Amino acid sequence: MLDGVEPELLDKIRATSLAVAGIVDVSEIRARWLGHRVHAEVTVSVDANLTVSQAHVLAEAVEHDLKESLPVISGASIHTHPGAS
Repeated sequence: MLDGVEPELLDKIRATSLAVAGIVDVSEIRARWLGHRVHAEVTVSVDANLTVSQAHVLAEAVEHDLKESLPVISGASIHTHPGAS
């Protein structure tokens, strides 16, 4: 548990991710301290009819918003998968 993060940070990661237009759901969040910063891994659902390029743009938007809204986050890996269309 030395690198575990507080539940409140996970809640903020979920809320920030869901606030991105086009994100349908957040199904998994992993976050860990790496030194004095946090790296997050987030799995989000997007409309199943989006192209790969469109889903990638949404993933980049989630990463950007996480880093802007939560300065403790140094990086994020965002995985998209198709949700309901």
